[in-house]
Amino acid sequence: MALMNPTAVRSRAGLLSAADELLHERHSVDISITDVVKHAGLSRPTFYQYFPDLGMLFATCGFERVGTLIEQASQGDFLSELFDGMAADAAFYFHIYDGPGGVLFQVGMIQAITQKLIDDGATAPAAEFAAAGIVWNLVKHLVVAAGGAVAVDNPAAHIQPLMDRLV
Repeated sequence: MALMNPTAVRSRAGLLSAADELLHERHSVDISITDVVKHAGLSRPTFYQYFPDLGMLFATCGFERVGTLIEQASQGDFLSELFDGMAADAAFYFHIYDGPGGVLFQVGMIQAITQKLIDDGATAPAAEFAAAGIVWNLVKHLVVAAGGAVAVDNPAAHIQPLMDRLV
């Protein structure tokens, strides 16, 4: 295992923390690299050492949180816990989804959920298909939770019967 430079670890963590805080305050399209580095107390060249653009930074912020939700979710209640966990911080996730890192964030979520479903016993093709549908429903749910549409009661319950047939 390679040892990480402690300064590099702190710098990257500082950028992620700054982006996380800013994404709670405002939409990603209203956040600049200058905002992030100023908030982190770092330089613009430091930003580019770790991230090629804001989209990758924002998607990485989202990946870290979704990864934690997936790790913490129990096998039987995985969907409900994932939906509830993301809904609890809907504006944060919506700011990522609806901005420069949105597609990358969705692809990463599909990959993470696919792996979770495979780990829980699904076949790879069925898991990827189901994960894409779950992400699509999560996105709809985030738009609703962020105040952008009419709510669907208990979205996980709508998906679970389909999941039971697929995986």
